[in-house]
Amino acid sequence: MRSETPGTRDGVIRTLALGRPGSLFYRSIRSAMFAFGEVHYRSERTFPMGLGLGTYLRRRKIDQVLMPNAYGNRWRLACYRRLRAEGFPTIVCDRGALPEAWFFDEGFLDDSDAYRPRRWDHALTAEERADTQRYLSKLRDSHDALETQGRRTEPSHLRERLGISRHERMLFVPLQRPHDTAVRYFGGPVSDHRRFERFVQELARRTADESSGWRVVVKQHPLEEAVPDLDGVALAAPSTHIHDLLEMADATLTLTSGVGLLSLAFGTPTLHLGRAFYGQPGLSQAVQTVAEAAQVLERLSPPDAHKVERFIHHLRTRVYSFGACTTRLARDAQGRRFRATERIDFRELRVLGEAHQVDGARVLVLSPVLPWPADRGSAARLDAMLTSIGQRGARVVLCAICPSGTECDAAIASLRARYPGASRIELVAHPGQGHRRVAREVRRVAAALSGGLSDVANLETCPPAFRRRVATLCSEFSPTHLLVNYAKLTPAIPADFDGVTIVDTHDCQTRLVEESQLHAGTRKHVSLARHERSEQMALSRYERIVAIHPQEAETFARWAPSAEVTFVPHFVEASPLPTLSVEDADYDAFFVGSGSSFNVLALRWLLEHVLPRVRREAPDYRFAAVGAMTTDVRIPEGLRSRAAMLGRVDDLDRIYRSTRVAAAPIRAGAGMKTKVVEALALRRPTVCTPVAADGIALRHGESAWIAADAPGFARGLLALHRDAELWERLATGGFDVHARDHTPAAVAARIEALIRPRAGAKRSAL
Repeated sequence: MRSETPGTRDGVIRTLALGRPGSLFYRSIRSAMFAFGEVHYRSERTFPMGLGLGTYLRRRKIDQVLMPNAYGNRWRLACYRRLRAEGFPTIVCDRGALPEAWFFDEGFLDDSDAYRPRRWDHALTAEERADTQRYLSKLRDSHDALETQGRRTEPSHLRERLGISRHERMLFVPLQRPHDTAVRYFGGPVSDHRRFERFVQELARRTADESSGWRVVVKQHPLEEAVPDLDGVALAAPSTHIHDLLEMADATLTLTSGVGLLSLAFGTPTLHLGRAFYGQPGLSQAVQTVAEAAQVLERLSPPDAHKVERFIHHLRTRVYSFGACTTRLARDAQGRRFRATERIDFRELRVLGEAHQVDGARVLVLSPVLPWPADRGSAARLDAMLTSIGQRGARVVLCAICPSGTECDAAIASLRARYPGASRIELVAHPGQGHRRVAREVRRVAAALSGGLSDVANLETCPPAFRRRVATLCSEFSPTHLLVNYAKLTPAIPADFDGVTIVDTHDCQTRLVEESQLHAGTRKHVSLARHERSEQMALSRYERIVAIHPQEAETFARWAPSAEVTFVPHFVEASPLPTLSVEDADYDAFFVGSGSSFNVLALRWLLEHVLPRVRREAPDYRFAAVGAMTTDVRIPEGLRSRAAMLGRVDDLDRIYRSTRVAAAPIRAGAGMKTKVVEALALRRPTVCTPVAADGIALRHGESAWIAADAPGFARGLLALHRDAELWERLATGGFDVHARDHTPAAVAARIEALIRPRAGAKRSAL
């Protein structure tokens, strides 16, 4: 299995995520995991005291390490300290100090260089200042806070409830959780929360003794259940809104609490004891002792408003990510309450200061074929889809089945060149290769015995290795949309996927089986009734179904009435070729096709019944056959000499440029024929059967020559060979049909609708 993501070295960003992939933390940030490329999960307990970590990083060619709270446990802390000592890129994620804020930063809180003045203390533009001031104003008026709060209260009512007279000044002290890692490791002169509480008590006594007019108001952390036993202070009720207390306060004293940042946002003079990340010049003032704190309160000065604006602007635009959270109250092993974050829907995402697009769709595309080189209709269709979706600002990850494991590296290089904007490309080797062949044969026999070969999707069409890789990608990339190329890959959709599911059907597979049995004599082992039931069941798993043919769209609408069915014809950019004379052409006509039975039988019919009629009137008529169909054993040797059998070609456009007419002698099949649409786009007149023209708005004699039998088909080839005026009319008429119905612009609105958010999806912002 190989992968690629734009990044370092070989183009792959490799991230070691410390912890289990199913942990609460990694589940909660699923919508951000796409930003970390190829992710390897490993518990921090694997590396006691950080031992063995360096060896693991080198062997796996890891570029960076991601972890939650670096101080969360001693094993993680040991890894964190070792990584920082060695200067290895490390990303720590935790909650920020503004509502709905999170950080993916180079360190944890005051450890990080992101808060140093040289990073943020720069003059803002007038627009930046105005935007920041609007944010601060909205923040102060908002009910949103870091923790759940009660209803807001009028200041006069709150002062009365707290017993504070109008002549007293208020010092607000927000308490933290006693076991908080920020308290234990960043407490500075106060090594634990109980000592902080004693500090507050002593400060309250001193300011009261000196008749300074200060009244200390304490609020316990909303998740703490034990009421603090403090003398000489006023206790705010747990339901008191933090913003009301900050609005009333004449000063705020914190240990390391993020409330200190909110205090600055309210323009309140702020003091801190511990190593607070906002403890920067012009912002919060550090104090070490009760005496120092009392002195600062006596000569109090507000924070520098310009610096506050610069710091908040820096946090909002360079450090913090923002997203709405889904949380629940829970208890840890010690019985303490905590708020478990189950999901974060990021609307802004920054990793180490780099912004990542999250507003647009994130589309995971699954395919049983490689889209490039487009040597068959299914590949051409997928290529057009990938290009169009990428042009609409969506982040795209492609996961496809590669014909051979040995070809994966070359295929990835080719796909990367074709789709430079793709976030990631994953190829899973076909299960029939190498040591997997035996397992594949076992599955095939089991499917045959159980009747599973009659199903549209089974272990053969959607192998277990592919399903496992898709599940991993859904966890790492957190797609908003899953676009499945062919219903045969339906089992790869994870049961817990909650995004929008889309299938591009290409053809009605049941009709294709029926046509194969009737006209090609193949797939006789398939039960048509069971196949139809299985296709209906598969389509019922999708919210949006794409049909390539208008009549098939009607069929799918009956089969899956709850799905949104969209007809998207094959589409391709117009690349009109100049008029080509008989004298300048290498070939008078050609037929291009994959190795499908329908193409093989069409080629045989043309060689056996059409070309002899043409050659009776034009002995020098030059016809070429291109594609995998030319090597099929069902083409007798005696017929091969009637055409130039070119096989696979690297440059199909060269064949179009040097050939006057595109032939499509298809007599059975389903869906829309991509080869016909591509000929129209290149402004080459087309001779085709009604089956080949089905679903395309062609008119005989105006935009194509349409004939069902061999004499009529031969007359069309001869007429375009002899009549330059007819050649020009059909070339122009066909090109006009393409321009109206089959360009990317013509289907743009339909593609846009496919990747739109689900109705009712909400985003919130302060």
